[in-house]
Amino acid sequence: MTGERSFSPPEKDFSTVKSPRQGGRSLWTSWRAIDETGSFTERGLAETIDGGQTFRFNKAEEGHWVGVWGGNVARLRLRDGALEASFPAHFERGGAEALRHLLALDEPYERHYAALARSGDAVMLRALDQCRGLRVVRQPLPEALLSFLCSPLKQIAQIKAELDALAENFGAELMPGIRALPTWEALAEVGEGALRKCGLGFRAQYVAETAAILADEPDFFDAVAVLPYAKAREKLCELYGVGGKIADCALLYSGTCGLTPFPVDTWIARAMREQYGLKDDDPDKIAEKGRAKFGPVAGLAQQFLFVMARGGAGQRPE
Repeated sequence: MTGERSFSPPEKDFSTVKSPRQGGRSLWTSWRAIDETGSFTERGLAETIDGGQTFRFNKAEEGHWVGVWGGNVARLRLRDGALEASFPAHFERGGAEALRHLLALDEPYERHYAALARSGDAVMLRALDQCRGLRVVRQPLPEALLSFLCSPLKQIAQIKAELDALAENFGAELMPGIRALPTWEALAEVGEGALRKCGLGFRAQYVAETAAILADEPDFFDAVAVLPYAKAREKLCELYGVGGKIADCALLYSGTCGLTPFPVDTWIARAMREQYGLKDDDPDKIAEKGRAKFGPVAGLAQQFLFVMARGGAGQRPE
């Protein structure tokens, strides 16, 4: 690991963002529908992109969402039941295709909802009713891992601030005022002290040590992507600071293992105890029971339980 890079504190207000303009011209393409099925609700969309799965979507002053993931940038809004998007005018990268992948628009979610409803589970029926249109995102695995390595003992707003500070200081500029998260290769060149100045605290060691490991294993993520769930989880847990919960979050919210993972944090452990009478406190055993109960859509069931347990309060469990 080389010497630390210089650090400059970010000046960005993390609560809202403005849609940038240049020379009086919009830097964005015109809005166009990417989903007209009416499957999203305002709450379902907000919980999908700003409810603890991914952390780089923010509400703009104009009321739409602006999001950054995997080198992509997009604006999102619901208009008359249709999901509309707009992209940077000077580049679209993956554009609509990348956004559809992120939001899993090619997944048969109506079938997934129906499978959960058919169970007759009163708890799940209530959760389905509370947040119609909730989905599980599929962001790049390296970014998902970085996000959740920064999450222990933090709430959503704090995780967003950490990641925005990392992007501001070490990420590539995508358009004026918007930067990508740094790659793991870039993070391997950053000292732990500089990471701490981004607000990571003790998590800076997790990121620094993991970056050093990944620098020596450039094919690590490709290897994880082809493994079955149990082996992929085990492989991620070899990294510094990664336990079962972080591994499950990274795998679920990247789509690497479909909807199989069932991450267990304090909210889910409490929901499983209070709603299902589960007495076990071991997170791995709770996760195992969750996967057994909800089967191939366990991760989606977990997300509904998470939303219901926290009431959309914008908090991240410890």
